[in-house]
Amino acid sequence: MDRYLIVHFKVARTFLLFFQENGGTFIFINGLFVFEPWDDSGLVSITTAAQHMLFKTIAKESAGTGTRVVEIVNYAYIRNRQTQPSSSISGDDAGKYVARPISKR
Repeated sequence: MDRYLIVHFKVARTFLLFFQENGGTFIFINGLFVFEPWDDSGLVSITTAAQHMLFKTIAKESAGTGTRVVEIVNYAYIRNRQTQPSSSISGDDAGKYVARPISKR
């Protein structure tokens, strides 16, 4: 768990320094277990909830700096042909949706 959160923290801090000097949008992407426990693995829910708190903290710290910090919580299973053939949206469609906040500055 600590490696997962530390990596997200370090990546955010690295990019946010650049964005504060040059402008930009940092997007946190989370899944549906951020708000609800996953029965099969409580650690997934705990780490995604912690990532959500990291988003909230960094968004608050970045207020007024010209850097946008947003979070997208995906409630749909994203499919690729090999692993999730019955999922509701494709990876390409999810990517287009995630790119939207970056392009609307």
